Amino acid sequence: MKIVTDETLGRVATKQWELYRRVKEGTLDASVVLSTLQGLIQNETALFDIEKLDWTVGTQVYEVEVRQDTDFVTMVKNFGFTWGHGNSNTTRFVLNGGIPKKKSVKCRLRLAKVPTTTLRGVLQVYSKQSGFELATSWELLAFIKQSSITRVIKRSTNFIALGDYGEIHWSDNSNGSKPSYAHVCVSDSGNNWSFDHCGFEGTVDRLIREAKVQSYHYILLKEKGK
Repeated sequence: MKIVTDETLGRVATKQWELYRRVKEGTLDASVVLSTLQGLIQNETALFDIEKLDWTVGTQVYEVEVRQDTDFVTMVKNFGFTWGHGNSNTTRFVLNGGIPKKKSVKCRLRLAKVPTTTLRGVLQVYSKQSGFELATSWELLAFIKQSSITRVIKRSTNFIALGDYGEIHWSDNSNGSKPSYAHVCVSDSGNNWSFDHCGFEGTVDRLIREAKVQSYHYILLKEKGK
């Protein structure tokens, strides 16, 4: 058993307090901190090797106006798009985040391409270090809605919003009485854009730790403070 000095333990305790302070004040995402710590406990060092993430962030900036409403799926349909999940045992899909703000806000978005099966948790940490935030489902909807954007995007492209997640409630109780959790994605359904949930996990922690972005997905990034 390796002996650790009191000085080293003191440095760990200092970092632990700093971590607690930043989670409490909201400058660190608690769910990401928990999943990252769990990865460290389980010796999953790949989760921390984010400096080697070989992603490509586009130089094109897309300025969009984002408006939220009380129900995401309804707003998708109101904009003339489809909610593509055809599974009849899905009763409803509800985005997290409490009551949304109805006031329109403007933001600047960019597209990014990442290596195959990159962990969502890694992307959240890496995007923040690179001056971005992961765009939300509402921002993805505004991005697709803006006609000047969709005219220059290949309709075979798939996009995913990793900045939030939603609850899937099953009518057949296939997951008991508990909801599942998933991100929102969008793709070309032939003659229209079709929104859908992208995979699902039984807990938020598993979604953040185990959800992987596939090679055919572009992720949407938001410039911080813009």
